[in-house]
Amino acid sequence: MNNCRNMDKLGQVLIVGKGVSGTAVLEFCEAAGADLGMTSLTLVDGQDSVPAAVGGGGYDTVVVSPGIPPHAPLFQAARAATAPDGTFMGEAEFAWRISDPGVIWAAVTGTNGKTTVTEMLTVMLVASGLPAAGVGNIGDAATTAAAGAPAGTILVAELSSYQLYSIIDFHPRAAVLLNITPDHMAWHGDMQAYSCAKRRVFENMTDADFALDCTDGTTAKTGEWDVALPLPDADLPFAGDHNRANARAAAALARALGATEDGIAAALANFRLAPHRIADIATIDGVRYVDDSKATNPDATIKALTAFDPGTVHLLVGGLNKGLDFSYLARETLDQPAGIYCFGQAADELAGAYRAAGATEQQLSTYPTMAAALGAAHAAAQAAAGTTGQVVLLSPACASFDEFPQGYTQRGDAFIAQVTRYAESADAR
Repeated sequence: MNNCRNMDKLGQVLIVGKGVSGTAVLEFCEAAGADLGMTSLTLVDGQDSVPAAVGGGGYDTVVVSPGIPPHAPLFQAARAATAPDGTFMGEAEFAWRISDPGVIWAAVTGTNGKTTVTEMLTVMLVASGLPAAGVGNIGDAATTAAAGAPAGTILVAELSSYQLYSIIDFHPRAAVLLNITPDHMAWHGDMQAYSCAKRRVFENMTDADFALDCTDGTTAKTGEWDVALPLPDADLPFAGDHNRANARAAAALARALGATEDGIAAALANFRLAPHRIADIATIDGVRYVDDSKATNPDATIKALTAFDPGTVHLLVGGLNKGLDFSYLARETLDQPAGIYCFGQAADELAGAYRAAGATEQQLSTYPTMAAALGAAHAAAQAAAGTTGQVVLLSPACASFDEFPQGYTQRGDAFIAQVTRYAESADAR
């Protein structure tokens, strides 16, 4: 096991949550706990009840999984069960503490674009010959990666507001806050709490670090940053103003961490967005079908529409609202789509927001499921295919869990399967 940056003694350990994060901490403690003075190991789960195992209290090390919100009884019980001189933390903090002191951390957060920037930054570093890996919400859990990373490794951590909420000493060498727009209100309670959690990424950084705050165009700790890319926008293999902004942010951090211009250019030239992010699925009789199921909040949908010509998009929006106000989405996108197809649990709420913004009944329709909405959009786009280049875009602005319990990937896969059937039918004609 590597030397630990800041973990002298584990003592009595309580792990709260059995998801990816909790499992990673559990596996580390089972493998290395004896070397770090662990005297007991308890794992509990369940957001709505307080397991009896928590009630004993006196835990020296408590690690809470990011899926458990602060208002959950289990979260509160676990905090109360922490010994007076113990440590209550999230998995990102735990991973940082058990990493070798020579491991370099970079952190990427923001409402939208985290995964894209984390992946871009990682491949820029690797293409420059630097040992780097993406961790956190992509790749290995942060604890798993940190446990085996030798000194000199750069761990690029994609961190959500949930993960940042419970940091203490976590100190990245370079960090970026991409944007803050309303999201996850049910977890945080209000926008101020959500914003504060996001901004904690800079909390322990110093003037020697590179901290980039894209929410106001300046850095939080350092001065100006180089936004130029070594490739012209026309040569970038991805669409959308937001993705070009993501590339500039990734390049700025990459330079701060020692990447070369050739490495950055090579990484950008060969970069492919992760699935369900403005992904072209098929072109059927001149109509493009695009999967942007990852757009789970209004700001992501607004940004996605910048990749297409106004008036050409048949927009599928809907799913499960996360406590967000759709009025801004409706105002910002009213004049862009050729049609707006609202579906799922939030269909009526979305339609109401668009009507209030001035949408006509000709523009607007509602459906119980995504499949029904896609069927209507497909028919309308095909009927208009002889005019301008039509696009059927799934960019839902909502979570998926009303219809797709496995998340936005399941929703995107369902969209792809249905579009594939349309394409096969067209080929058979």
